[in-house]
Amino acid sequence: LKELDRPGWAANLATQSVESIQLMLAANRANQRLRAKAYDALARSERFEDALQLAANWGGREDSSVRDDLAWLGSRASLHVFRDTPKLIEDAFAAITRHPHEAQLYVILGVAYEATSDEDDELRARACYAKAMDLSWGDVRDLAQTALDRLDEE
Repeated sequence: LKELDRPGWAANLATQSVESIQLMLAANRANQRLRAKAYDALARSERFEDALQLAANWGGREDSSVRDDLAWLGSRASLHVFRDTPKLIEDAFAAITRHPHEAQLYVILGVAYEATSDEDDELRARACYAKAMDLSWGDVRDLAQTALDRLDEE
């Protein structure tokens, strides 16, 4: 798909309907790079519900790529879809089992733990953020540090 290398392609993708993006992704099911571009374009334009809808087709499965799991779980966390926080925690654990070295998954799990009212879950959230810091650098590490600092202030 040569359009992936054209400047502005992702910005154009962000303006397309979720249905047209789904059709394109369905026609290129094995192309993880294309899905990653679609997720990124939707997230950058704050279309988290659409990203969640797309990622639900690939995330949360035994053969899910790390990018699919990040989009599926991250969209849920970005939308604050915590009506079923225990399910989000369960799904994040499963993703971490598949991708134990992906720091962003630990941040998502920490966010889910923070959404509960259990004091033990605050300790679990801290452990998740600390693990994310051990595994990462840059933006993910900064995000985990900010979360730890916020918990320290409470």
